[in-house]
Amino acid sequence: MNLTPEQQRFAEHPTEAFVQACPGSGKTRTVVARLANIAVTLPPRRGIAILSFTNKAIEEFKSRAAAEGVGLLLQHPGYIGTFDAFVRHFLFLPSGIVGSSAKPHVVDSWDSLDVEIRLTGRNAFAGDGVSLDLFDPSTNSVDLTRITNVALRTHVTNHKLDYERSAQNRRQNLIRQGYFSASDARAVALERIRHEEWGQALGRAMAGRFQEIVVDEAQDCNPLDLEVLAWLRSHGIQVTLVCDMDQSIYAFRDGTRAHLEAFANTYKEEDRLTLTGNFRSSPAICSLGASLRTREDVDIPLGPAREVEHPIALYPYDGRSISSEIGRWFISHAGSTNINIPVSQLIVLAHSERAARLASGSYVLPPSGKSKIERLACAVSEFWAGTTRHGKSKALSSLERLLLDVTGQRVDSEPVAHAIQRLGLDKRLLRRQALELVMRLPKTCPDTDADRVAWIECARALVLELAIPLQPGQTIRTSLQSPRNADWSKHLEQTDVGTGLRYSTIHNAKGSEYTGVCVVIPPDDRRVFTGQLVDAWERRSDHEPKRVIYVGATRATHLAALAVPAAIIDRCAAILAAAEVPHQICA
Repeated sequence: MNLTPEQQRFAEHPTEAFVQACPGSGKTRTVVARLANIAVTLPPRRGIAILSFTNKAIEEFKSRAAAEGVGLLLQHPGYIGTFDAFVRHFLFLPSGIVGSSAKPHVVDSWDSLDVEIRLTGRNAFAGDGVSLDLFDPSTNSVDLTRITNVALRTHVTNHKLDYERSAQNRRQNLIRQGYFSASDARAVALERIRHEEWGQALGRAMAGRFQEIVVDEAQDCNPLDLEVLAWLRSHGIQVTLVCDMDQSIYAFRDGTRAHLEAFANTYKEEDRLTLTGNFRSSPAICSLGASLRTREDVDIPLGPAREVEHPIALYPYDGRSISSEIGRWFISHAGSTNINIPVSQLIVLAHSERAARLASGSYVLPPSGKSKIERLACAVSEFWAGTTRHGKSKALSSLERLLLDVTGQRVDSEPVAHAIQRLGLDKRLLRRQALELVMRLPKTCPDTDADRVAWIECARALVLELAIPLQPGQTIRTSLQSPRNADWSKHLEQTDVGTGLRYSTIHNAKGSEYTGVCVVIPPDDRRVFTGQLVDAWERRSDHEPKRVIYVGATRATHLAALAVPAAIIDRCAAILAAAEVPHQICA
């Protein structure tokens, strides 16, 4: 496979290893090479497990393993899947649910089922509820720091016990019905492996099946994940971790760099390896990435972009707000004669989806009412503005919820997945109906009464054509009533739908790469403290928001740009100059 000396050392390392790898270091191909080397001496009926934290990473590994002729090693007794799927499959599901005969159903998060905690009566809050994911699965205590809405955080603080009691009741009700979030399933699994008799028996069984377990993107591990890995090692299973500690951006999962560093210290010095060659990015992008880390070493560019000389572009914008001017500038800059990157190869990244949308020019208004027509218009707008798979999938999920509400079969606030299972529906058919609806409805609606009436009539006709059953006693006009005001059509007043400029949150783009990336550094406000980010950047101190920018910038292969509030542009330029990063301010 033409491995570098560093890659070869890892691939042929005879025992478990803790590997720190830079962005674009060829981790996947090196782990595949290690897989092939282990297979040569693999005892009969023993397998290798490959774990990561996203389905996208798993699919990429499967594809690479198949291309290199080692795909069969991932079949039984081998295993490949996400860390959550591994815990669910081996540590949670085999023993069922104590005190319940319901079939266990594990979801990635309660958010995926739209489970929110709300108070009723005189203590009710007028706005959004609190995600059940913000309540600890073991103690039901709420994490106030993760509530970004200031008014809601104040309300929860003042009624903390009521919210936690309500969360406990809601969680218990969902569990009785067989529903668990991945975090809840992990908490149950940990209780089991901590039980001496049960843990010993399962540990021996796991050691009898797996020779080695490789965890990619291990910087995403939280303390509970690390406890599972320590338990596996205690039973003689080799556990190899591959990570970039500077890409640890999931503090909301309670994972911190300190936890991973402590775990790394349990490995022998000779088992701690590095991968420093960067096959993804240009020299300037490698230098930018190094400036955003606590360590100063610059990764060595080795890939096709190693000869690219485009400097880092700094674009100062009015720091009071984020506008589509950022996206238009980025398209123009990337398309200039000396760069010449087409818009299809560009993406705008930001910490929040709203900021990324605004900057790309595809901003979608949040729904302001509960009318089904407005919800439908909002989903259509989100689908066509969401140029990443995650954005489109989110819009389709909203449409599925709407179609179930049209039928009147979904209980108030019931998760869609639960309603589908309870009603015995075909989830694939429901997804196809949602997709056909969004594809055939007009993408835009001009700001006239006649055009609004025409759009609503089109929506009604399509719902009837798709044979969506209506609630008993309802007609299509009463099911999809015309909203009282015309504000709903503003969701469909997108002027930049055809630009093709993609956008995404940095968290969702993690693990991907793009020819050109523009990372939006937001202005200071009550939720974002950009001044602290720049302070940490100047001091090279550890700071999660800085690591988020690091992850975003290192997705780029040829061109990286930073959209920066004008008030701090000089500080950012001084940081890059001190780190000898080629850059230019694009006024």
